[in-house]
Amino acid sequence: MSTYAKGELFEQKVFDYLSGELAAGRLLLIPEFSTIHRKKKYFSLYRESFIVFDIAIEVRRPDRETPSVIVLIECKNYDGTIPIDDVEEFSAKIDQVASLNGKGIFVSSSAFQTGALNFAKNKGMGVVRYLDEGNFKWELSRSLLMGALTASERRSATIRHALIEPSYESAVHSTYAATPLGFTNSWEGIIQGLLSHPDDQGERFENLTLPRPTSRQRVAFLSASQIEDTTQELLRSIGYISGRVKLGRIIDQERTRSGLEVVFGATSKSALGGISFNPPQIQVFTDDKHEPMARFTLAHELGHFYLDHGRYLQRELLQARDLDSHQTTRLPTGDVERLEWQANAFAAYLLMPKQAFLERLARLAVIHNIRNRGHGFLYLDSQPVNCQLVHDVSHDLSEYFNVSMTAVRLRLKSLGLLVDATSMSGRIPSINQIVT
Repeated sequence: MSTYAKGELFEQKVFDYLSGELAAGRLLLIPEFSTIHRKKKYFSLYRESFIVFDIAIEVRRPDRETPSVIVLIECKNYDGTIPIDDVEEFSAKIDQVASLNGKGIFVSSSAFQTGALNFAKNKGMGVVRYLDEGNFKWELSRSLLMGALTASERRSATIRHALIEPSYESAVHSTYAATPLGFTNSWEGIIQGLLSHPDDQGERFENLTLPRPTSRQRVAFLSASQIEDTTQELLRSIGYISGRVKLGRIIDQERTRSGLEVVFGATSKSALGGISFNPPQIQVFTDDKHEPMARFTLAHELGHFYLDHGRYLQRELLQARDLDSHQTTRLPTGDVERLEWQANAFAAYLLMPKQAFLERLARLAVIHNIRNRGHGFLYLDSQPVNCQLVHDVSHDLSEYFNVSMTAVRLRLKSLGLLVDATSMSGRIPSINQIVT
């Protein structure tokens, strides 16, 4: 694809996204007062001709013929970094056509040179690195992004790194931006940063923007028992009794009820699967839908769906490192981490239902003559006999429920039935750990 064609596609992508956000009232600007244009011409007295801008958002009061604010946007899809010269040239164009009420945003799919970043900040402009949504994990709703403009120094450093590091791979957001007011991950924050520039009179814009929520919505707390109750209700709806859970029945039932589609196949460099909520669709990046990791991935995404995470997410991609939260009983405090923990817990409870799991384990206790000799039902240390017993039990449960042996051992730990001295430095789990 030619450089021009790549640029046109990127520009159209940004335009389509901003058009949707503006219409939905998620861009801070009042939709009724705002119009968005592509390839809009503005006359320059210095050139005695027109300058064409990639994207323009004009905001005007009903009683005014001329816009009170014009947000002018330049889009670049470079293979290399954005030099300061490009940002300076864009700034000069704005000065020629809208020096008093023009606000500039330079949007790129690639990184910015440090000089370009500094120049934009000192000129009251915004710079945005807008990454391909095919590669990013989360796109959080506005309610979870409201704290971006008052972020900690750690978050600001992360956003700045994303803006200037060419090899940066997005892990959470699609948008990384700097404005005169600070760093943000939301387009609403970008607009707020531009309209709050110290050189401006705030009252000029107070009637052109939507009120911002006073409080920041947090991901709702769900206990392990609440999540497990949700999976039990779902299992009852498909008539589950024992053995491996037939996820196909859940998919068929939900397709009829809500239109949820599940697609297997395709490939991804880093993701195991993903979900989008509007319309509802789950993707699992493998052709083998019966493989244990594929089943856990599907169950994880079903967790996002049935736990109503669409209140906080527009879409999500699951990567292998996100399964780390499945290996801890601690309830995370961060929003993103809490969503992941809930989905992982849902997957474990759905694929290894407690009653069926304990019934199978009771049978294995008879077969292997397992007794609690004071160290727990199963005790794993360096002794070969204990290692072999844990392996045999885990392997049987893995085959029976068609899940990984790691998932089995974590389920055993969460039920207080496996004491792993190899990972706990010989310490017996606390009452809180076992109860959790």
